[in-house]
Amino acid sequence: MDPLREAAAFQARQVARLDMHEVRSSCKAAARKGAHGTDQWVPKDWATLPDEAIQMVKTLLNEVERTLAWPRQSLAVYMGVLGKNDGGERAIGLTSGLYRLWSRLR
Repeated sequence: MDPLREAAAFQARQVARLDMHEVRSSCKAAARKGAHGTDQWVPKDWATLPDEAIQMVKTLLNEVERTLAWPRQSLAVYMGVLGKNDGGERAIGLTSGLYRLWSRLR
């Protein structure tokens, strides 16, 4: 294993596994505004899912942390360019809702 992957694996072992309460709370607290990402979801959309579905999301995110591997569908990022008021442009990236949820949690 390369040193960077080893460091990431070590860090992943140091954090507590996610639980259903954390996942649901983070979904509820997420903003409704903002563009939908590559999976066409925003985390707020999952706030009213039944417990079984939240359990599946939690399990998936815990597995991502354990394996250090995201599902391929979550790796795509929509890139856009926005104009600035003073001229010029800036790039923005729209990630998947799953990644946005994970980043809120961590």
